[in-house]
Amino acid sequence: MARNIALRPRHAAACAILLLGAACAIALSSSTAMALAVMNPTVEQPHRSDKRVGDTRTFDRQGKWEKSEEENCEDINAQLRTRKAVLCDGFDFPRAWCGPAWDNVTAHHDWPSQATYMQDLLSYLQSAPTACLNDTNSVAPHLVNTFMNVDMASATAPKSFMHVYTVFQFQYYDMPRKAGERIESPWTLGMKCWAFAYLTEFWSPIAMRNALAAAGLAMNAFSRAYSAAGAESLTLCQQVINNCFVNASYDPSRRGSCPLSVDEFKMAFDFQNLKHGDLVKYPFS
Repeated sequence: MARNIALRPRHAAACAILLLGAACAIALSSSTAMALAVMNPTVEQPHRSDKRVGDTRTFDRQGKWEKSEEENCEDINAQLRTRKAVLCDGFDFPRAWCGPAWDNVTAHHDWPSQATYMQDLLSYLQSAPTACLNDTNSVAPHLVNTFMNVDMASATAPKSFMHVYTVFQFQYYDMPRKAGERIESPWTLGMKCWAFAYLTEFWSPIAMRNALAAAGLAMNAFSRAYSAAGAESLTLCQQVINNCFVNASYDPSRRGSCPLSVDEFKMAFDFQNLKHGDLVKYPFS
């Protein structure tokens, strides 16, 4: 026989509380699931009305379009222009080579900094996507064929990169120095030799040739001059150490007679190396 069960007031209140708690738990669970769905990058992104027919781009993690190849190449061009502008300002190259692009760029004018600007441009050029180097709007053909392979490659062109490298910088290692010319300290020579070592260690002519060839480009004149200068520069540094920094004709028998000067030279090399990320191995003995 069925019985009518009447809830006492306190029981009714307890049941109401339990029911309210269950409803809150369900709501919280739904909110948590929605939050996780938003954070999960694999969740299908909302429909985008600006997608064109035939557009193969996808969304990135923020729901924005990934850049097209054309947009990526525009970025590559901008980076190449910027690196060239920094190089131009660092060396104060003639406007005929650089144009006005570097008017608002401020770079350092010491040789170690100048060396890093050139290597930065070379590294970026070597790693740029082939499709962007031979794109119809690319700045690379003029940069490679004219600026690098002509303007920068000739040591006889005053103020060109190779002139600064192999004429102006190399003169500091003349033994003896010409009459009336400044005699550099082991410290200064050590910093300059860091720049020589930096340019040499991170230069890969084969990799550069292959990267440019894939885009139908070449800068053989610059590559030959650059490789030869790198080898000669390291020889000059070793010889000035062997000569014990004496302003006299080269005599390797002096080697070992000036330990403090050699220490000063190496400290300057290490100073520049730490300043630029400790990337270069000390190549001298």
